[in-house]
This record gives sequence, C-alpha cells and structure tokens, in this order.
Amino acid sequence: MEQTWQELLRSGRRLTDGVLYRVLGFSQSAEGLRISLGRTSYREYLCTNVAHPEWRQEYGPECMSDAVAVTGVAVTQDGQVPVQRRSALVGEWPGAYAVAPSGHPQPPNTIQEALMEELVEETGARHDEVEGEPRLTGLVLETARHKTEVTFLLRLALTWAQLKERVPADAWEYQSLEPLTWTPDACTEFLLSHEEETIPQSHGGLLLAGRVQFGQRWYEQTVSHLLETDAQGWVGG
Repeated sequence: MEQTWQELLRSGRRLTDGVLYRVLGFSQSAEGLRISLGRTSYREYLCTNVAHPEWRQEYGPECMSDAVAVTGVAVTQDGQVPVQRRSALVGEWPGAYAVAPSGHPQPPNTIQEALMEELVEETGARHDEVEGEPRLTGLVLETARHKTEVTFLLRLALTWAQLKERVPADAWEYQSLEPLTWTPDACTEFLLSHEEETIPQSHGGLLLAGRVQFGQRWYEQTVSHLLETDAQGWVGG
C-alpha cells in the first residue's frame, strides 16, 4: 500500500490523506435503511478500491477501504445545475464530468454536514443560500470500485449568474463549471450523451434526483434507454 501511495504522490496530483467513513454494512428496520459506518482514510481508499479493486476477490472485502461519499444535485433559482469538468489534479476521475457538490464525509461530520461543506468549497454558495433541507434521493453503488454514494437534491437561492461570480476554495478541482438546464429533456440528453464521460456516482445522482423532480415515468424511460447502451457501472435506488 505504501508503494502505491508514493506512486500516487509522484503523479502530480494534489493528494492529502484524511480520516473517512467506511461502509460496514446495511440493515433494514421500520424506520428505514440503516448504514453502519466505521473508519478508513483517503489513502487507504485510493490504494485499495481505486488502485487495486481486484483485491476484493483475491483477499476478501475486509482488506478494502469501501469509503462512503456524498453527491448533491444543486438547482439554482433559474433552473441550472452546476456540472464540473474535473481537473488533472484530482485523485479520481480526472477529466470526467461530475455534479457539484460531491466528496467524502470526514468524522465527526454527518453525511448532511459534509454535503453542505462540499457545497461551500466547490461552488462558493453559503449554507444560508440553500432553500429548506436537502432532500435525500437514494444511494448509488459504483460496482467497479464498490463505492457507496449518498445522493441529495438541493435548491439554491441563487441564480446561475450569481453562482458563477463566486470563487470557491476548491476551484482547482475542476477545469470548468458549466450549467445543466434542469428539465426532463435536457437531463435525459446529458445522461445519454455523456454517459461514458460522467463519473458513475454523479450519473446515478442525476438520475435519482430526476426521479424525485420529474417523476417515476421519466425515471423508468431514462433507465430503459440507458440499459440499451449498458456503459455505466453503478446500481442506484
């Protein structure tokens, strides 16, 4: 693992280790789905799930990090969703599309607290510029790296023009921040035309947010179209 970490550090990417939550398992109760969490680190995640996903079969799941992450589809007042084109400096998915905010919760923060922190750091929007509470839309499991993503839908009290004026702390994480018009047709078009260019968690997060916003029929039709291409490696619900 140390050798892999040193190779990653020499790659020129901006990497900092830190404590993360790891998924230990799921259980169902009358109150709903419960996620049991332990501790891992960003270093362990990059060196196991990302660099050596084959270790799960060779040595068993106990040797994997299985970090949990969070993704939010943030809709501005004028109906735009910020989408990043990730930079070459990030630890995962350089050059890919990703919705903002997204990232890894760090103890002792809750999942929702982490979502709000990522919103500030990646878009520059403030906590008090979120209308109401973020709505949980589901879970996405990226099957290749076995990464669980908790997904949300947020409403911002900002227009796209106002958001673009912000200078967020983590702007280095992306080459550009572009708007996706939040309508059924535009969302479907993006999901289909950029399927292979979008990180699976963001792709699934958009689909689950669309199910909440545009309805079950839209969701089923879009999934049907996506299954015809069968490019993404994720499971959502």
